[in-house]
Amino acid sequence: MSMDHKAFLFDTASFHQELAPVLREAALADEVDLLGAFIETHRAVILSPYSGEELEDDWQDEIRTKGVQEYADFALAKYYSSDEERGLSYLWQPLAEVLEACDSLSNGETYVVGIPFTSGSFTLDPGRMGMGFLDAEEIPTRLKELASARESISLDELDLSEELLDELSEDELLDAFDELIDLYRSALEANRGLLMTF
Repeated sequence: MSMDHKAFLFDTASFHQELAPVLREAALADEVDLLGAFIETHRAVILSPYSGEELEDDWQDEIRTKGVQEYADFALAKYYSSDEERGLSYLWQPLAEVLEACDSLSNGETYVVGIPFTSGSFTLDPGRMGMGFLDAEEIPTRLKELASARESISLDELDLSEELLDELSEDELLDAFDELIDLYRSALEANRGLLMTF
């Protein structure tokens, strides 16, 4: 079974300015103290990524592994609203195959899964199933490219697997394409980037 795709409007500008430097330092040292201090400083505006509730004084009791990835998961919650999930669910993988097959799109899968945040050998992936980002500055260009590909697409002309064509109708694939375009439009209107995860 395919993984369940989730997507959120994400404040990439603030993330890069505030959290990314802290995250790089924490990852390099494999130490959670800096992330813990960051979360404590911003606790009033961070909701638990597990419960969606405000963080209590004992918020660290929710953290099971006590590692950089899980602390980062909490810190990331400052930049998106977990109750405004806009993912493609299980249609992400077939749509990614369609986008990869579109000659007009470079690295088609990144339109659906984003680009990982890395620092040296560290890759941010709290859920261990994949996480990617697209910066707000990229959204206008990527939206135009997606809209153009959607207008000119002919699934019959794409080199798609028989398995994909047997599983989903053309209408289902095009509906997923439209959902992705709507997600990008929402990000553009909100001047936000995207967080995509599983």
